[in-house]
Amino acid sequence: MAPKGDKKLSKKELKALKKKEKERKKEEARKAAEEKLRLEEEERQRIAEEARLAWEAEQARLKAEHDRIVGEWESLEPVLKRRREGLAKHEARYDGAAEWKRYVEPGPLPYAGNDPSMNGYLNVMAEGYDKDINDVMRTLTDIYSVRYLRASCDKHDTAFLSKIFAGAEELALVEEQKGRPQLVEKYHDYMRRLEELANRRLNHNTAYLLEKSHDYYKRTNECSLFSGQAGWKLALWANHAKNPRARNLDFPAINLFVEVPKPFVFAHVGVRMYHQVTDPLYKSKDIYMTLGGAFRFEIVQLPPLSKTVKEWTFERVTPLTAATIPVEYPFVGVPLGPGNVIPPIIVAYTLPEFVIHFDPVPKVGCWFAEEHCWKFENITDVVYEPETRKLTFHTIIIRPHAMLQNRVRQFPHTKWSINPISESEAFLTLHAASLILKFEVGDGWCKLVEPHFPECKHLYDQKLAPRVLLKRLSKCGIHLLPDEDDFRHVKTTVKDPEVEMYACRDLAMAAPAAAFASSKWNAHADAQTCVFRFLEIPEPKYPPTFDKSKNVLHVLYKQKGNALLNLTEFKSPEYKEEFTTEYHASLLVTLRGKFSDESIEKMEQGCPGYTETLKDLAYALKLFSAGEPLPPPPPPPEPEVVPAPEASTSEAQPGEGTAQDGDGEAAPAATGEAPASPAASPVAAEAPASPTPVPSG
Repeated sequence: MAPKGDKKLSKKELKALKKKEKERKKEEARKAAEEKLRLEEEERQRIAEEARLAWEAEQARLKAEHDRIVGEWESLEPVLKRRREGLAKHEARYDGAAEWKRYVEPGPLPYAGNDPSMNGYLNVMAEGYDKDINDVMRTLTDIYSVRYLRASCDKHDTAFLSKIFAGAEELALVEEQKGRPQLVEKYHDYMRRLEELANRRLNHNTAYLLEKSHDYYKRTNECSLFSGQAGWKLALWANHAKNPRARNLDFPAINLFVEVPKPFVFAHVGVRMYHQVTDPLYKSKDIYMTLGGAFRFEIVQLPPLSKTVKEWTFERVTPLTAATIPVEYPFVGVPLGPGNVIPPIIVAYTLPEFVIHFDPVPKVGCWFAEEHCWKFENITDVVYEPETRKLTFHTIIIRPHAMLQNRVRQFPHTKWSINPISESEAFLTLHAASLILKFEVGDGWCKLVEPHFPECKHLYDQKLAPRVLLKRLSKCGIHLLPDEDDFRHVKTTVKDPEVEMYACRDLAMAAPAAAFASSKWNAHADAQTCVFRFLEIPEPKYPPTFDKSKNVLHVLYKQKGNALLNLTEFKSPEYKEEFTTEYHASLLVTLRGKFSDESIEKMEQGCPGYTETLKDLAYALKLFSAGEPLPPPPPPPEPEVVPAPEASTSEAQPGEGTAQDGDGEAAPAATGEAPASPAASPVAAEAPASPTPVPSG
């Protein structure tokens, strides 16, 4: 009820008043929205300006850091120039001496590094063929000597002699070590051409001998020929006798035995058995590598028999005169044994003396070239006798066979260390997955020191280039030369190749006055980062150790430079990229003021041949990429089960003593006490932390 004396507003006036009030509120809302937008725009501009200033400051910092690192590289140029010149003189001296040695003692075989000589050899050898099985065996071993090693070097072999006698494969390894891909491809092409040449000469000789085999059988009553040289084995059998009892092809002089099944007895075929000691060019996609080369059992057609008429011998010229035609097994139209079981071929031969077999259960596989892999189907009764190195197996597959071993069995590494024994020599110790290996590194060479395997006795006194030594170890069965295909089968963090090369090169330059060791934090770092430990060694005769010294430093490498980390190997709870120094171009700069002047001078005046060889060995071993990965997290602890209280009655009623959790599983009943909480994960502190931004200088 309106107060007495107030004039009552009409409906029209009330409507106008409400409209005015509505417009006022609308105007206030509009102004509030405009003010809000203005404040938001000011805040956005402020944030954008702060971001711009921060970006400009960061760019200025990065530019200053880059300019400083470039300046450090310029200050190191005299040291680097002296090192380059020393390496060039070292290589020229060895190349000149090796070339002169090859000139005065040329030998019958070409040097794979001489293109005219190699091309001439390949052309000449492609035109002829051998008429005797011993001649073709010598030809094959000569061809593979050019491919692998020009001649057998004695126990006093040195890096110099290896350079003289290196074949195409080892020259490719040396050029790969030097980072010359075009030369690597050239030598790989030579290897392919030499492999084709060997197969062509072998096929032509086989065709010739099989064509003459019937005359040989009539003269000697023998159906087989064989030859062996340096562990290689070659045997031919032509089934002219058709004797059911002559199924055992035994060649004790070359340690080769083959038993053919009954379907061979009346088949007009020949058999070639060939054990190639050196590995053929089989690049497998799986994890297996061959041990002791490959064995080939091949069935071929026999050529038509010659005819003699009035002292004239007529020989039919067919495609079998100069080439072999393979025959599939089982033979077409020949009945199989009971149950249509294909009778197997039994093969037994000895492996070379340099083969180390680690697997408790031997594996024999056959090569499928179209799939680039080894398969184990239809190969049975595999037996290997380590005392005699005799391998026996049954097979029905007419393909190359080989004893196989896991190629990545020595990966990942658990740890490694480099300890100087003088200013120009050091020991590199590698703890592989199942072996501990020790290498000695010197001026332009490295050699194997440990372990002492009788099979590797030919390597202990040889001073070789790093990749050449590792390749020869791989042929023995110790594969330590990983590539991209190997890393696909190994659980590890593969580091960026440029960063890893940078770390290995810088590490080697500091080696004259420092020791180095792996760090567990390298596994926590990403693929763009390498981490290791190092320690000053003023006197190699009395070196401090990583376990007892308090002066151990951790260094981190990225593509832009290196910096010291604020980490310890065993006391730091987790990996963090917290630095105690700025990024620098090289350890030679980072260590100024931390190492003695005498140690810095030793590093700057280090032997170029020694530091380059150490760098090559460290990079070939992939010390940072092939390291042990992060340990898997432990399984979550099982919840503690509290026993239910005894029921007051003989039978517990549903819902008494137990309770159903949300998933329908029985949970402990409430007892008035909180259940014990699960223990914290013991590796929670070891989880890698997110990298923190690099602090400004």
